Amino acid sequence: VWELKEKKLLRTLTMPSGPAATADGDNTNQNSVTQTLSSRFLQLAFSPDGRCLAGVLTGQPGEFVIMLWKEDDAPEGQALAPVPSVMLAPVVFSPDSHFLAFASGEKKAMVWNIAENRAEHEIELPLAADGAVGFDPRGEFLAVHCLDREARPTLLSHLLVWNIAGNRETARFDTGGMISTMPIRFSPDGRRIALSGSDGTLAVLDLPVSGQKETPLLRVDHGMLPQMIAWSASGHLLSGGLDGLKQWEFASSEAVSSLRLETDAANGINRLAFSPDGRSLAAEAWPGPDVGLFDRATGKRIHSWNASMEVGDVSLQFSPDSRQLARFGQSGIRSWDVDTGKESRRPVDQAGNSVITSVGIRPDGSQFVASVAPAGLISIRDVGLNKAVWQPQPPKFGTTALVSPDGRFSVRYQMFAMEGGERPMLVWNLEQNQQRFELPSPNAESFLTMVEISPDSRWIAAMHFGGDVAKTFPRSTPDRGRAEDTLTGNLDAVALGPSMLTFGAGFASMMQPDQEWFGDVWNAETGKRHFQIHGPANIGNVVFSPDGHYLAVGMRGGAVRIWNNNAANELFDWQQPLAPPGKQGVPCQLAFTADSTTLAIPDHASPTLHLLDLTHLNQQLAEVSLGW
Repeated sequence: VWELKEKKLLRTLTMPSGPAATADGDNTNQNSVTQTLSSRFLQLAFSPDGRCLAGVLTGQPGEFVIMLWKEDDAPEGQALAPVPSVMLAPVVFSPDSHFLAFASGEKKAMVWNIAENRAEHEIELPLAADGAVGFDPRGEFLAVHCLDREARPTLLSHLLVWNIAGNRETARFDTGGMISTMPIRFSPDGRRIALSGSDGTLAVLDLPVSGQKETPLLRVDHGMLPQMIAWSASGHLLSGGLDGLKQWEFASSEAVSSLRLETDAANGINRLAFSPDGRSLAAEAWPGPDVGLFDRATGKRIHSWNASMEVGDVSLQFSPDSRQLARFGQSGIRSWDVDTGKESRRPVDQAGNSVITSVGIRPDGSQFVASVAPAGLISIRDVGLNKAVWQPQPPKFGTTALVSPDGRFSVRYQMFAMEGGERPMLVWNLEQNQQRFELPSPNAESFLTMVEISPDSRWIAAMHFGGDVAKTFPRSTPDRGRAEDTLTGNLDAVALGPSMLTFGAGFASMMQPDQEWFGDVWNAETGKRHFQIHGPANIGNVVFSPDGHYLAVGMRGGAVRIWNNNAANELFDWQQPLAPPGKQGVPCQLAFTADSTTLAIPDHASPTLHLLDLTHLNQQLAEVSLGW
């Protein structure tokens, strides 16, 4: 046992040598439990006052042994009564540190009086306990998770809330066949209960308040088997395991809120943009084709416009003064007056089935548009002068380009690469009409590249995935399979469409099995690599915050990862609640508010936005030393 502040060893605890006490305190049993104790600890827990330590050890075959060490006792401690090892039986202390609770039999739970060294309460349960128990914050109730072993053919499970003094069940909740082997945790206010399942999920439920309807159980996916769960003082749930520490927010928490948009669309939002003045937002539901303008605070619809139906990359963008909204993609550019709702003239006419990829606006108001034709002809045009300022030659199939938001440079890159050999990304200075620098790309077979330029034009993010791209990066990764099996076949199918470039790398990634991806964040001024990132699942979306401070990457399945660009480190992951079957792969577009303080994440299956207040979230994570 170590004292953390002074970093010094306080005590070394050992196994007891005498016979173990039984449930009634009798220790006359000559067959000492400790003769068969191993050194395998399955759980350790400190009492809230720090004066006791309890543990669960393996004992005789089919048994676990509950161990207890007290601050002023001998170092070998005391072995309490053995318990059946049908399921792992975790131990929990009462909030006042006076009692220890654990499942003591198939249909039994015990509350042990630590000071008097005896069983205070032995609870006879109506169902078989699977091991998970937990005290409420006042120590008046004990939650016990139980299994209905007689239910056939489906396993049923229930959470029982037991009044300890009255020795009676006061509430029962269906937990849907969950098996829980970790301590049950009440929130600090005692109104919410969390437990972890052996399948990697967490179950959270609200205790019903008198006169209110019972709320349904919430299930969220932690990932790998959680090793611990705990509530922070402000009521945020933490779960930890082999895949890291996660913090969970709920509807009542301020750091994460929801905004439902007033629209007739039944599916999720696919395209999204916030106005610079913070008063409105534009959204297009999947699969479209209506574009809506909504009040940022209430979600009430202000205007609605019918746009062309497109499956490819389409973007919505407000003018710097928030008075115009533009939509650009394969159908050219359309723009509307935000105040009147009337459509403005189209600044760029669509010709040759070209795809508008991006728009840049310089401080003097001049506009530049990047477009690419199906044959690979790239054109960067000055809208005011109505002429091309850069057309890289020769045209190449699968090549595309972006213009920076400030209109000062363009990035040309190979989006679909199906031959060997290195294909560098070219960064072109539009003001001086000369090459700024080249950025290397993977020397790999059959891969996809997705590029995003930050709104402040400081950063260039290049994400690569598919084929054997993992082999070309300086990181040890497993082989994800042959390129012809995982990538090329689907790309051929995409190429049969009217224009392969209308799909974009993001859409193509949604069609592939999960595979390793790698990315570089480059300094757009110097051409130096700022940092590298990678992940195990396909990318669906990449977006920078307007101030260039954050980078958000959306994964297929709903997970979102957030990086701090300035510090070049990852901040946290955010996972939506489990989506209905068939909704996990719906494309969506992430978006930051104009002040870069909030990230909007469209819901899987409804016109709802999940809003992450990054400032408030930073304050909450700082409570557990994870702020930035």
